[in-house]
Amino acid sequence: MPNLDDLSACELTPERHASGRAELNVLVEAIDALPARCRQAVMLRKVDGLSQRDVAAEMGITEDTVEKQLAKGMRAIADALFARGIGAGIARLERKLGKRHAQDRQPSSTTSS
Repeated sequence: MPNLDDLSACELTPERHASGRAELNVLVEAIDALPARCRQAVMLRKVDGLSQRDVAAEMGITEDTVEKQLAKGMRAIADALFARGIGAGIARLERKLGKRHAQDRQPSSTTSS
């Protein structure tokens, strides 16, 4: 796992704070736009931290249905974030981390005699 300190984390400036608040508002809007059952499954699992089994019991549905509702909800949330340009930074970070991870896993090119 790459060291996250290497990603040059900046101080929390007023601009970053405002940007974060705006992104949080987009996330809340995306969650609010989900169908009721889908929103409930996402909130119980991702926000409240319940297990998939506990979410199923709480909602009175099967674990398979919980899984489908979560997939539907997370896809809709991701689409909403990417549509507003929020996911682009995440995608770049994932690519950067992936490249560093791949470089770390490559064997060194030293030969032994």
